[in-house]
Amino acid sequence: MNIKKIIDRLENSASKHRLRRAVLVAFSLLSLGASAAVPDANMLMTRSVTMNMGLPSNSVRCIVQDKNGYMWFGTDYGLCRYDGYTVQTIYNTKLIDQYVGALLPTDDGLLVGTSQGAYFLSFKTEQFELLDKELSAHVVHFSLDGNRNVWISTHGQGVFRYNLTSHECRNYPMKGNQGLVNCTLVDVNNQVWALCKQANRNHQFLLRLNKSTNQFDPFRLKDAGVQLSGMAMLANPDGSILVGTWQDGLYQVNADGTTEQIISPLSNAMHHIHQLYNDPNQKVLVGSDDGLVEYDFQKRNWRMMSELKGNSRSTSDRFVYSISSDRRAVCG
Repeated sequence: MNIKKIIDRLENSASKHRLRRAVLVAFSLLSLGASAAVPDANMLMTRSVTMNMGLPSNSVRCIVQDKNGYMWFGTDYGLCRYDGYTVQTIYNTKLIDQYVGALLPTDDGLLVGTSQGAYFLSFKTEQFELLDKELSAHVVHFSLDGNRNVWISTHGQGVFRYNLTSHECRNYPMKGNQGLVNCTLVDVNNQVWALCKQANRNHQFLLRLNKSTNQFDPFRLKDAGVQLSGMAMLANPDGSILVGTWQDGLYQVNADGTTEQIISPLSNAMHHIHQLYNDPNQKVLVGSDDGLVEYDFQKRNWRMMSELKGNSRSTSDRFVYSISSDRRAVCG
């Protein structure tokens, strides 16, 4: 099963129209029921997966697809598996709080980030197992490097490195930033970066792993006045990094330490960025509190992705927390 088949099940088979891109949407704060758009090159056709279809919450924090094609949604009140027909919630009986803020598929299961540590869900048994007893903080992000290391970002305990082969776990506490790390990034050179929730005069928001010392060092910027509250990162092929922020819009951080503001929050398109994603057309999709934005690097411009003709806002002003895809984009 793949996502194309999943989305096709949702679409009306009698439809006479085709879109350049179809998007399955599971937004927070969304109205119940599906919405469809009149076909247009600049518009999206959307279908909503909501509490009306079985989700325990309309706040979907993360979306991934496993090797069998199933979609997994992490919500405020539980982990859900979606097969294109029904939503099945799989509850973690080891926890009272069912919040799921991060997901990462593996060969035989799923890593699940919760408000009280990380768990492994076995596809075979559908049972949850605590990943490491030392990891007890709120898990907000997973990333995987080329050595089968999972980098786990937390709010309170910094970063953990968990190896999928040896099952060894190591903590990088990030005490200078109060252990508040929003995400990690593995770039095109297998270099690991960490983005802290907030910087101050003495501590940088962006850190890079020094492999010789096995410690995260601050990445010094040429402009010392740039102190961002980073939320999301995306690696560019040229070695630069896009940084989505809480209140400063979208920035590009270059390898030499120079920075450039790509989109200002004054544009009313970039408040509280949650996710950055490279789509198949070599454009960047940005998920924020203002909805979904597409940025074109070649043309150096951006546009709101709207599901309503003539609507200048993005996807009915719904929050976008996560973007995942298989040929087509899936937003949450």
